Amino acid sequence: SSGINAEYGDPSYIALLKSKPLDKMTRKLKDDLYAKFAQMQNLIDELNIQLDTEWENMHSNKKTTPTSRTIYKTLSQHRTISNEQEKTIDTLLKQLGNLTLKPKENSPPVSKSVNATKSMSPQKQKMLRGIFENRIPKSKVITSPA
Repeated sequence: SSGINAEYGDPSYIALLKSKPLDKMTRKLKDDLYAKFAQMQNLIDELNIQLDTEWENMHSNKKTTPTSRTIYKTLSQHRTISNEQEKTIDTLLKQLGNLTLKPKENSPPVSKSVNATKSMSPQKQKMLRGIFENRIPKSKVITSPA
């Protein structure tokens, strides 16, 4: 039995076996083996493509969580915009408080119902302005020490 194993390791014996043609049954087994190998290789390639596609879809649909730096920048920008708008609203309120209506020179005659509203006392006008100014709350923005 040790002599048979020695022959399989001999390079000249292996070359002799490779040079001989295969019989019909061995050729059929070899062809079947190659066909199964090719089929398995195709299945593995399809599986790899499918897994790669699923992996990409899983990571592309994943929402990223913003960093604390991004959140801070966003809040800072919102605070700046809020402060600018607060200043604009304050100036508009001051301009509205100083606004006086003047009649047009070629205006149509005034009806009695309009005259009734013109006869409003300055005290009532002041009270209405105060109510209007108090309707718009002035927000206090808290700044973070960063």
